[in-house]
Amino acid sequence: MRSLQMVVALAAAFSSPLLALAPQEIDAYFEARWKQKGLSPAPLAADGAFLRRAWLDIAGVVPPPADVIAFEADPSPGKRSHAIERLLSGDRYAAAWSARLQNLLLESEMLAKNRMLARPFDLWLTQSLAGGMPYDEMVRKLIAGQGAVHENPEVSYVAQFRESPEALTGHLAKRFLGLQIQCAQCHDHPFEKWTRKDFYGLHAFFARVKQLRVPVAGLAAVREGRPADALEMMPKLAKLPGRKDRLERRLEKFARNLPPPSLSPEAIQSLLALRKEAAGAEMRPTFLVFDAPRGEAVMPDLKAPPTDKKKPVGEPVSPRFLDGTEPEESVLGPTRREALARWMTAPENPWFARALVNRVWAILMGSGLTQPVDNIAQPDSLTHAPLLDRLATHFVQSRYDLRGLIRLIGSTSVYQRSASASSTPTAAVEFAVAATRPMEPEQLFNSLLAATGTESWLREKGGEEFEVQRARMMARFGKVFENDGDAGSEDAFHGSLSQALFLMNAPALHKAVSAGPRGTVREAIEAAFRAGKTSEGVAHLYRAAYARAPNPDEATLAASFLDGSGAASQGRPVRGRPQGWSDLMWALISSAEFLVNH
Repeated sequence: MRSLQMVVALAAAFSSPLLALAPQEIDAYFEARWKQKGLSPAPLAADGAFLRRAWLDIAGVVPPPADVIAFEADPSPGKRSHAIERLLSGDRYAAAWSARLQNLLLESEMLAKNRMLARPFDLWLTQSLAGGMPYDEMVRKLIAGQGAVHENPEVSYVAQFRESPEALTGHLAKRFLGLQIQCAQCHDHPFEKWTRKDFYGLHAFFARVKQLRVPVAGLAAVREGRPADALEMMPKLAKLPGRKDRLERRLEKFARNLPPPSLSPEAIQSLLALRKEAAGAEMRPTFLVFDAPRGEAVMPDLKAPPTDKKKPVGEPVSPRFLDGTEPEESVLGPTRREALARWMTAPENPWFARALVNRVWAILMGSGLTQPVDNIAQPDSLTHAPLLDRLATHFVQSRYDLRGLIRLIGSTSVYQRSASASSTPTAAVEFAVAATRPMEPEQLFNSLLAATGTESWLREKGGEEFEVQRARMMARFGKVFENDGDAGSEDAFHGSLSQALFLMNAPALHKAVSAGPRGTVREAIEAAFRAGKTSEGVAHLYRAAYARAPNPDEATLAASFLDGSGAASQGRPVRGRPQGWSDLMWALISSAEFLVNH
């Protein structure tokens, strides 16, 4: 009875508008629930396991062996909080969470048709996160942004739905509000309160959005008048000379002014260079997103005979928020989308902050405070409703500080519990044990580069070239390890046969673990020879892959394996041929322990 009273008291405390939420309050909430349900929580994770989890969750990659050694040797009681702070302040945080948000916001099917959207959007997200842009400001830019994709990359979110604008409505509600309203496009929702009028009322905020796929060279002409008049300029735009024409005129002028002899090798090279520039610059396209002065949404009459999709038969629908209220014309602002963005991100919005908090909790903890992650429409049925509400209030009061939210959750002992293969479903729902989940594709790719030492020597080629090489490699890797976009959901990523075959047979992976002149395997061999002990090299490989040293049984097994690979160092205390060390590293990075975040 006393435990139940404690839970009720904590729930009441969470409902009060406190200005700050401490990690200890979150821990106390769960400790009371564990006691009530008779659960024994898992112990805190070992230092190496915690550090690996924090690096994967915050930085998207496994930690370097040197960081593992330093962390385990650090006796200070606050070292875990300090590690989280260092990760949140580092460059990898912004890149890792940009990848998560891009997977969440850009649909792979849409991207397949519009690849030009991805790279600028990724850079914009990374810069926004690195600069500490509040989450509400970021979402307002995504919803209401105008302009060209290459100049205002945030418009990529709306631009991707150019061919299916209704899909934007369901996607927006799901991703930003945690609401499943897409069923209501065709019929009133059978289990929720959403109706077709709700769906098309939200869709009406985008009824005036227009998009032009235009050459970058023609953007200036589009901007001669107000953005709302751009559609009227399309005939004029179609007649504009492209950048290629201007370059060809420049090429002709260059040739006319060449001193004799005009066919000198230098002149020919200059001509070829200009010709190549002209060909490469041919009408490079972009998307221009803007709002027209007119346009209304129509809720199609499903019983009417099929007609032109551009002129559907049905009932005109005015903009209406999902709480049932309608915006007044006087507060709509320059565009309807701006009014929607203000309503969505307002502190009093019942869904916005809770949806983001639930998703971040799911990313860090393996599952949300309520599941599915993107369905929080029924607050009374949520498992951890008091905590979700308290975290959402804290998030709003922190001015939508994403870093602060990650810091808060990561600093709890709930986050720092150890994983267990024998945990019960109840223990998992109550977060009495850490979840074991497969790495996200980006985490796995980055971790393979880091654990094998491939990243360090690729970076030596130069920053921009490294990023280009890395993007190409990730594109190929992503075809095998594809993310479905639901970051934080239990079904976001699972292994497959093709992925297992990739890990076994990929030439690039075998090259990465080879005992070449550089890389982790070479470092391990050199560490073993410096110390005069095979165990030092084995420990280096284990720290690179698992962020821990091998236990005695693993060390013995590794030494036995290296013995079996041949005694290239016969008569010395270091065992194994280089190929044996490579095989050992391959075995580690192909193991379940490496492939999961635990």
